[in-house]
Amino acid sequence: MDLNQHELAIFEGGQFRPVLGGQFRPVLGGQFQTGESGQISPAQVVNFTGFSIKALTAFYSAMGGSNCSREFCDLTTALELGKQGSDRHKNLIKTYFPNDKVAETVLKQDCYLRPSGASSFSDFEYLTLIDKGDSVYVNYRLMYYNSGEIIWFDD
Repeated sequence: MDLNQHELAIFEGGQFRPVLGGQFRPVLGGQFQTGESGQISPAQVVNFTGFSIKALTAFYSAMGGSNCSREFCDLTTALELGKQGSDRHKNLIKTYFPNDKVAETVLKQDCYLRPSGASSFSDFEYLTLIDKGDSVYVNYRLMYYNSGEIIWFDD
């Protein structure tokens, strides 16, 4: 990591920690867009003029699990959004990801994620957001389990 970048938030080993003074803070307001294909991939570069780290992290918490059990997932809980797919969770995604195909899909499904340990589920091993000044890099490692087969998505 060079001197012109710093980590904004880290989810690793079942623990989430915002790095900016221990609090999330919106900066200038703004909106995110996923890539042209509508997919977010590891090491995705998100370019924008204003953002909310909490909104970006909430978006990822709707796409990959974090020790989910029943209605709660660790990352969504750590973001103080309550239950997975709560109104607070969905409104944050709607506000910062309007007209985004991936956001529309997770919102239609109420941000539902299967519980960890189900016959198929996903869990983040880590999720790191890195500020590079004019962009934010999102790095993650996501495990997808399906009936005994494990597939890893990472950078």
